[in-house]
This record gives sequence, structure tokens and C-alpha cells, in this order.
Amino acid sequence: MALFTIDRTVNFEEKKVKNVIKIIQNSKNIEEIEDKMIAQKIVTLRENTEPHGFFKRRWSTFLKEFGLYDGIKLTEMAQLYVNDELSTKELTLLFLIDRVVSHDKQLMRPLEILLKVSEGLKNQIGENSIYENDLIYVISKIETGEEDVSSAIDKIVSNRKFGTRYNVEGSIPPCHYDIWKNLLKTSDINDKNENNIAIDLSLPIIKTIYNYYKSSKPSQEGNYEFNSRFVSFISLPKKANENNSILLKRKSYKDFYSSIIYNYLFEMSINNIEANVLNAKENGNIPYRILQGFNISTNRNDNPSNMRLYFPFKGYEGIIINKLKKTEDVIYSFIASSIKGYLDRSFNADEAEEEKQNPKQLFEIEKDRITGGYNKIVYGIPGCGKSHHVLYNIIEKDVNKGSIFRTTFYPDYTNSDFIGQLIPKLNNKDESAILYDIQSGPFTNALLEALLNPNKKIYLIIEEINRGNAAAVFGDIFQLLDRDQNGSSTYYIRNYIISAYLHKKIDDIYSVDYDLDDIQIPSNLILIGTMNTSDQNVFTLDTAFKRRWKMEYIKNDIENSSFAKELIPLSTITWSDFVQKINNFILSDNGLDINGEDKQIGAYFISSLEWDEIKNSTPKEGARIFAEKILSYIWNDVAKINRDFWFDSDKYRTLESLIDDFTEKGITVFNNNIDLNPKNKKDK
Repeated sequence: MALFTIDRTVNFEEKKVKNVIKIIQNSKNIEEIEDKMIAQKIVTLRENTEPHGFFKRRWSTFLKEFGLYDGIKLTEMAQLYVNDELSTKELTLLFLIDRVVSHDKQLMRPLEILLKVSEGLKNQIGENSIYENDLIYVISKIETGEEDVSSAIDKIVSNRKFGTRYNVEGSIPPCHYDIWKNLLKTSDINDKNENNIAIDLSLPIIKTIYNYYKSSKPSQEGNYEFNSRFVSFISLPKKANENNSILLKRKSYKDFYSSIIYNYLFEMSINNIEANVLNAKENGNIPYRILQGFNISTNRNDNPSNMRLYFPFKGYEGIIINKLKKTEDVIYSFIASSIKGYLDRSFNADEAEEEKQNPKQLFEIEKDRITGGYNKIVYGIPGCGKSHHVLYNIIEKDVNKGSIFRTTFYPDYTNSDFIGQLIPKLNNKDESAILYDIQSGPFTNALLEALLNPNKKIYLIIEEINRGNAAAVFGDIFQLLDRDQNGSSTYYIRNYIISAYLHKKIDDIYSVDYDLDDIQIPSNLILIGTMNTSDQNVFTLDTAFKRRWKMEYIKNDIENSSFAKELIPLSTITWSDFVQKINNFILSDNGLDINGEDKQIGAYFISSLEWDEIKNSTPKEGARIFAEKILSYIWNDVAKINRDFWFDSDKYRTLESLIDDFTEKGITVFNNNIDLNPKNKKDK
């Protein structure tokens, strides 16, 4: 089993997963489950597809991965999740911590490997981002037994230092980088300012996970019960005495019971509780007496001490609540209900003071802020490697690179999505009143990061910039795209949403060198958009907009691409030869009868994961994967006005018939006037 393989047939979407769990709860058999999933549009079947069987093929495997289904029935974890006793963040964290895979009779924990690599990079170069190529290299070396984690880290550091490439021989192991990145973000242990795998090593929960890994060996025990090995590792609070009596003293302070218990276990000392929670000065040490009355030890000599015992689990309180409830102990059950009661009352608390503890910093533009900011659009045919070029040939080669922010435009993408918007929320002090807060967008987030890090280049990547109405999305920000010789905006604008958000995040915390009311793009913020030339008619970028961007065309370098030598299923022709001959035909008079430059196939039109799937499948299965990717593109986009030039129209009247025949005959489905591989041609 590949080290980082994870079921990727269904993306983890909270609402969808919970709906499926409810359907399973209320269904008698799998056929009924599938019928309901189709009726509720959780699953959309292709035309003429058998309506039954998809649950076992896809959803059963997915739910088992996360411990929600054991192959026959829903598990305890599923019940806790669907009843909102465990959040998606908590469920994902537990899944990641105890996930174990077997390789060459050796058990490994992928998260443990990621933590070691992150820590090693942080210690050696001060930056712990793990890029996709890094992860592929680590997996390949560990799986082949050529290197351990520490040696792999040294290689990553060396490559970063000298700008060299990795040498991964043989088949590239499955990496599933995006899935792991999204899971780490969902569990809230990835750096919020990173768009890569970059585990936030400063989080207290990470230290707890490290201690757990040091004290336990990997085990392939099922993770269907809540009391996993990690949950069992978590300490229970010490009691003040051995019996289970609760002495309800100081009843006049009953409104503060849950606040005192939560804060003592998660945040504060007794003295701080008295000063900040009760806000009362009275002889007799009220918090101490209340905690003792509820049989919670306040003896600091206890190991572990109850004070801040669960500090690492702030934000993951559901794990602790269920841990305590599972003991069926009166005291622990009371503590669990107190924690939940405190959270329920504090759920809508105003967060205006959330960052007041950050140190004050002073940035001076004259000596600190990097210059050279610009706007650039990188464009080319589909699959030519635009995003790869942006990441590895532009950003990774920038010695001053800082955080990367990424967004994707689409037809319904708005200025509010890009900049930010006001959102209503209940006032926790008066639930009949509504407060308004600002939900920031990627542009505003990138702007804030650039202002606070003047010695770093901050990148905002806009994928598919022409698939949204760019002029409408940018709105008044359009004025800022004119830049001076240093890379700062020539003009400024007034934008309430941006200004209000910047003031909230910066005032009384930092002192910056920019006016937060007269908004400009600073000289260290770089905007890069990517664009498929074949999609340029989706939303036309007008001349005034394009004039403010540098334009860089990415050549379709098929011969030097990573997959140039891969063989087309059921043939001996290489991907490089296939693409070149198909593209030549597209550009010929017979190919399109129009200028087909934008319809060419890119070198990376088929991804590395798809090549892995093709190579690891049977010849027929691999041929179908290839056909559904390439032939469907040619049939629907390239050859739709002249299919006779490409295929025998008498024989292939539908795409389905073409794909079915390709799984048997391979490239011979093309007409003879497309000279793909004459030696393998047969009479059709």
C-alpha cells in the first residue's frame, strides 16, 4: 500500500457526508441507500449507468477511511459526528493522528512523517513549507528504503539552497498532495497564511501529538470507536478526593460555575480566574472553593496538574467532552457538561480583542520594504504547465518569497468574494441585537500580509482570471493596478471594507508605514493571473485591463515534459509523439478549418495522478481513463464541427461508442489521415 495513498473518490464535504449518514440510518439496505442518494442529488449518475453498486465502490470505502462506517453499519464515530458531538475539524484531526499504513511489513504514520519533515525544515532553514515535489521525494525514498526522514530533509534543504531538481527514479509514488493539504487545513493544524502543506508547529496540540507519537508505536487497530489510541492517551483530570461527591458550595456564584471550570482546565490560574472571570475580590479564594467543591483538584503538585491541563485542546473541546463522558463517572460527566455549557454561551463572543496580545512592531518603508511588485498574466493552451511555471519558475526562485495566497475566478465570482464583505452575527451579550463583522477576501488578506511583512514578497495567485468578469471582480481595485517604478500603486482609493478590516487587524497592535484609509498596493505585493487561451472568450479581458498586466506566454514544451516518454495505452507511441501529431493535425486545414492554436493539447493535460492511475490499471481500464480524458476533449471541443476528419462518422456516432472501441483497439479509432503510428495501424 502506498505510503500516502488516501481514498480520493469523494471530497469531504460536511453537509453531504452528514446527509449520507442520515440516509444510512434510515434505510433498510444498500439499494435503498443508493436510491435516496440519487433522489437527493448527492450522487449524479451518467446516462445509461446502472443505478446500483456505486455505494460499495466509492462511498463505503470513503466512509471507512474516516471511521464512519465499518462495511456493514455506521460506527460510534458516525453517531457522534452526525449528532454534532464531534466537529469536522475534530473528526479530521483524530483521523490524521491515528492513520497508519503498512509498507514492506512496516507500519508508518503519515502525519508523523509530515511533522518530522516540517520540524526538520524549520530547524535548518527557518521555514517549514513542504511542497508537492518535496513530499513525492520523501515518499519515494522512504518506500524504497534508500533514505530515512532525516536524510530526505537534508536533500530538500540542499535542493532549496542550490535550486536543483529531485531525481526520483522509477514510477512516482502516489502523493495526493492536495488531499493532505486540505485535510490539514480542515483539522486547523496547517499555517493559515500558507497555501502549501505547512503545519503550524507553534500550536500546543502539535506538542501533544508529538508526545503521543514518542510514547506509542503505530498500530492498525480500527478507528471506528471514539476511544482511539490517541484519545486513550489524553489524561483525565485529578480529583480532589477519591469519592464522587459534589459539594455545591458558594451557590451565589452558580452562574460562574462552568466559566471557572472551563478556564481552569483550559486557560487560567486560580488568581487569573478571580481577577478576570469573577471580577470580585473577596476573602476565601472563591474559585479555589468552587473547584474543590466540584471535586476538582487544585494541587499544583499533581502530575499532571489540572491547571491548563487541556490547553492544547482549545478549539478541539469536543474531543475532551466526549473523553470525559465516556468514563461514565459522575464527576467527569459534570465537568464535560460544564465545558459544553460554557462553549454554548460563548459561541458568539465578540472577537474584537483576539489579537491584542501581539507585540507592537515598527516597519519603515525607507529601509525595509522590498520593491519590485508587478502584475502578470501567464497564459497558454490547456495543460501547458502554467500553474507549475508560476510556482516553481517564479515564486520558488524568489529568494525573498513570503506567503502565497490563491483564488480562482469563475462566472459567479464577485467583488465581495475577492475583497470581502460585511456579515451579521448575534451579539453574545444581547441575543436580540445583531452585530456586523467583516469577512475578508483573498485580496485583502494578501494586502494585510504584505503590509506586515515588508521584507518579503507576497504573492496573490488568481487562477483562471478570465473565467470571471475580471473588471467587475476588481471593481475600484482596478485603479490600483497602475504601478510606479518601485512597484507601488500610482494612485490610491477609499474602500470601507478594506480599511475597516486593516484597522481591526493593525490598530493598537502594529505600526505600519502605509495609510490604512488611502488604500494602495504596496511594492512587495505581486499579483499573478493564469489564463487558458482556449477560454479567452468566456469573459474577454479588455485592453484597458490587460494594459496594466505583463503578459507571459508559456510554450507547450512537450519533449521536455515529465511525461514525454509515457506510452499511450494499447500502443507503443509515446505521449510526446501523440501530442505533437495531434496538435499538428489541429493546426492543419483538415484539423479544424479554423485557427486551432488555442485548441492544442498541453504537455500536462493529463496530470501525474492520472498517469499513475493509467499505469496501475489493467490495459483496458487504463485505455478508458485515457479516452475519457483525451477523446472526450477532442470530440466535444476540438472536432465538434468536423468529426469526419478525425473519426469514421458512420462507425462512431456517439462519444460513448468511440470510447468503448478505444478500450479494444486503442489509437486505431482515429482516421488514417492522422498519422499517429503507421506500424500499428490496422484495417478498421
